[in-house]
Amino acid sequence: MTTLREAVHEDAVAPRPRQKLLVVLAIKLICVVIAVGTGLVTLGMLTMLPALAQSGISHGEIAYLLLCAVEIVANVAIAWNFDLFIWSIAIRSEIFSRRQSERLIVLGYLHAFLVVFGLLHIEYAPPTSMFAWFQPADVRPELDLRLLMFSAMFFALAGVFEYGRMLKQDSSSIV
Repeated sequence: MTTLREAVHEDAVAPRPRQKLLVVLAIKLICVVIAVGTGLVTLGMLTMLPALAQSGISHGEIAYLLLCAVEIVANVAIAWNFDLFIWSIAIRSEIFSRRQSERLIVLGYLHAFLVVFGLLHIEYAPPTSMFAWFQPADVRPELDLRLLMFSAMFFALAGVFEYGRMLKQDSSSIV
């Protein structure tokens, strides 16, 4: 007669090392593409600043470009933290640890920062019709509810992971 623990282990299908490697490499590739793309955009913006300053660009437009660079850096930080989170799960099988909870909290704060940044950072709306090209640009702050939900989700996941860590610690102390 098999116990519950044996039945669970028989039914569970553990990913093979090759599958783990493919998942990790795909995540690394995505993060590298994000980092290289944002680095090129930031480098392009920084190399354009002196030429734009000489051509009579206003200080407000330069400030807008710098704020775009801050947003890019925040997106790279999100990609980097998420990569570390997945890497720890896939390679080290580290799920319920304090570091993983902290990474989720950092991801929640970074997404919350982008929500607040979207409210403070002016967004230029593209023209929607042919006649809109002849009118001044529509400038408005943006409340991104999707980022707000991601932020709340990461905070909730951090709580779940912390609770899992405490349960794991309790079960280890009982045995």
